[in-house]
Amino acid sequence: MSILIGIDLGTTNIKMCAFNNRGDLLFKSSLPTVVEHSKSGDTLNADILWKSVLDLLEKTTAAISPEEVTGIGVTSRSEERRVGKECRSRWSPY
Repeated sequence: MSILIGIDLGTTNIKMCAFNNRGDLLFKSSLPTVVEHSKSGDTLNADILWKSVLDLLEKTTAAISPEEVTGIGVTSRSEERRVGKECRSRWSPY
């Protein structure tokens, strides 16, 4: 059996799931995304983000057969806020 791991680096939570080759969920876990707040804005610290991913991988591989992992997929979405003229796309005439 092959196992696939999916990682979602969200702005609220970091989520990880493991699925078998039939698509059955074998394990899932999540941790809150640590956001550092400052006067210049909210930021994500790459070192803290990486540690969270490693913590979730440790939990996930403890619950499955890690030697059967054949792939890992990672997704992330950038959230950006703009105001005024800045929010119009350069491809949009509006």
